[in-house]
Amino acid sequence: MQQSTIRTSLLLLLIAPLLTMCGEEPDPRTEAEKFVSIYDNNQLNAIYFPIDVKQTADGGYIILAAKEIIAPDANSNNPNFYYTYIIRADKNGNFIRENELESNYVSPVGDLVQVDTTFYFFCRDVQTFQAKMITINQQGNLANASDVGVTYPAAASSSESSIIMMGYDNVDRKTVIKTLSTAGAQLQSASFDIGPGGDKEVEAAIIDHFTKKGRRLPFLAGRIPNGPYYFNGFYNYSLSLCFTSFVQDAPPSGVVLGQQYKGGVSALAPLGNNQVALASFNFGDNFFLPRQELVPSVQTNITELNPNGFSLPELTPEAHVKILRTTINEKDVVIYASTTQSRQIGLYFYDASTGAFMSSRYLGFSNPYEVASLTPTKDGGLAVCGTTYVAGRFSRICLFKLSKGEISENVK
Repeated sequence: MQQSTIRTSLLLLLIAPLLTMCGEEPDPRTEAEKFVSIYDNNQLNAIYFPIDVKQTADGGYIILAAKEIIAPDANSNNPNFYYTYIIRADKNGNFIRENELESNYVSPVGDLVQVDTTFYFFCRDVQTFQAKMITINQQGNLANASDVGVTYPAAASSSESSIIMMGYDNVDRKTVIKTLSTAGAQLQSASFDIGPGGDKEVEAAIIDHFTKKGRRLPFLAGRIPNGPYYFNGFYNYSLSLCFTSFVQDAPPSGVVLGQQYKGGVSALAPLGNNQVALASFNFGDNFFLPRQELVPSVQTNITELNPNGFSLPELTPEAHVKILRTTINEKDVVIYASTTQSRQIGLYFYDASTGAFMSSRYLGFSNPYEVASLTPTKDGGLAVCGTTYVAGRFSRICLFKLSKGEISENVK
């Protein structure tokens, strides 16, 4: 496949798109600090769905994505599958290589977890539906694939040197959360009943999520530092945020109940002392709660929390949201990333210690853009990965790199 990288300058984000690029060569001393890359190719029947991005030891980038080739004969009995697709780029965002994993590895999910210098993510076997933990090296090449004993992996993160994974058990119809070693060995496991209707409406929503034929559900898995583990998945017939200490057959120690799958938590970042940065949705509306008290042993409802947050009508309904806690100019900052109704990527900066709004920044021009993920970079900047639609039609992966100086402007 012919692959190319469309490069431009971040200056164009602030200038009318009628301007064209000059022929001047970029300064290699500053090229890595800020750029926009669009990874285009000649496969007009390919759809790309970026999931996560991480920076490599050499300052480059690995992007985890899903890829679908649209088949004219696809139907419910012969569906299109999203295969696992990896891009390796250099420190300037230039395309180095792509890696399409074996065709039986489908439906990859984030996060792209890093432990030491190795990356891990989960996908499923197209025939057995069993979850696979995939290990890739710094070059984005497959190093190992391990069975982890659950079907339909949904979310992942890390806790120190272990990996946290949440999945859906389509046999017992339960939500499952596990901790695993980097070799794929199970360390802890707990399962929770989905509740009445789990065999029909809820399962249909889950399957639509994995096949990308319906709404993208905000599945999450993680741990409060030095505290309980959490997952955002189906429990008691609703998409709910649940806390657990892996006591087998015990209910969650705390729950934020959703409104079936029409309302609930969409993103979370722990802040310490029972404080979290949350994003939530409710029947199409979006809310940011940059400093919300959330005791892991208490049961509450998402409708009780939403009034505490900022309403974001500029975002797409039930928007995909990512939250990053980081340090900028020696300040503890929470950055929310999401997609606006004008199809730009919005970055919203909040003071993590007070929850006060600081500023916002918008990425994207000419073509529509949608956010996938963001990550801090070694030079104090920020990398934001997303989807753009070339000519308004062909979905392609894009990568924005913001310099330390640029994001410092958002934190005064």
